[in-house]
Amino acid sequence: MNNRQYKVFEAPFLAVARPLIEQLRSALQERGFEALSEIVPVDHDVSRGIGFVVTTDDDLYVELMLEDGDAHGYEGVAPVLNCSVFLSGQVWAPENFTENVGITRPEGIVERFQHFDPYEVAHRVAREWDRVRNERSRIREIA
Repeated sequence: MNNRQYKVFEAPFLAVARPLIEQLRSALQERGFEALSEIVPVDHDVSRGIGFVVTTDDDLYVELMLEDGDAHGYEGVAPVLNCSVFLSGQVWAPENFTENVGITRPEGIVERFQHFDPYEVAHRVAREWDRVRNERSRIREIA
């Protein structure tokens, strides 16, 4: 997909994604996460979006990205929420493992985001981040 084709999807993606990632960021703050960066643009060449970093003793990043399907073997684009503490990296990737992975119409972006619950995702991110921190502390004690 060339840049002109990608931009057709990027504008509606950002319009829907920004308020959701702001809610996710707020939900993490309510759970006691401190030192949250501002929400900034993220560009990984074949996927672009927005994200923020939680800077504690280790960095935790959260990115809401729009992936270019051409780079991943499907038609269209797909939204993905990436987080550094999940083994796969992906926390939320609706329909990304079905034949319906690619969104081929810009209005499909809005439809896909109807399934995104920032508070439920914040709960999962916080739970996993606590697990990772506890495991790292345990390893430090052993060493």
